[in-house]
Amino acid sequence: MFNIMNVVHNVKKKMKGTILSKKFGEIRAEEKEARKVHLASVAEGIMRERGIEAVTVRNVAAAAGLSTGAVYLYFRTKEEIFVHLLVRRLSALAEAVSAALDIDEPKEAIRAMAESYRAYYLAFGQYIDVFRYLALGEKTMEAVSPEMAAEVKASLARVLGKLEDFLRTPAMTKVLRGLDP
Repeated sequence: MFNIMNVVHNVKKKMKGTILSKKFGEIRAEEKEARKVHLASVAEGIMRERGIEAVTVRNVAAAAGLSTGAVYLYFRTKEEIFVHLLVRRLSALAEAVSAALDIDEPKEAIRAMAESYRAYYLAFGQYIDVFRYLALGEKTMEAVSPEMAAEVKASLARVLGKLEDFLRTPAMTKVLRGLDP
């Protein structure tokens, strides 16, 4: 016998976890994050092609085909754009350092970490300029929200924590024992 309630129940079960089952607020939050990531990628392209000084809200908006006001919906300042990029790249570096932790041979692990950092620097060396800009520029971290400033600190702590974990492994303490600091 055909039971409409069974059909509805089965459809709901199949939809669970799909975009159709998500609440409107969840979808909007995901869309907003996707737009934010896209704008940050546009800014990253500008920085790579023309340097850090060329990254302005106006230039990001123009390159993205938006008004400057639209960019301000996602980033209050250009410094927030920089912080977003920095956090993204620090997270990638933390993952690379984590992968090196899985290598049993200390010298190979150190080599892998050094290579990870080298690759990071070659690909994203301009982020060193972002650090300098945020630390020494006329607008410092005060130009970003407290949440974003905390995110930078947390990202740096993750990278440094991974390095510390590595240096505290038994294999590394054995290698480092007796070396002058």
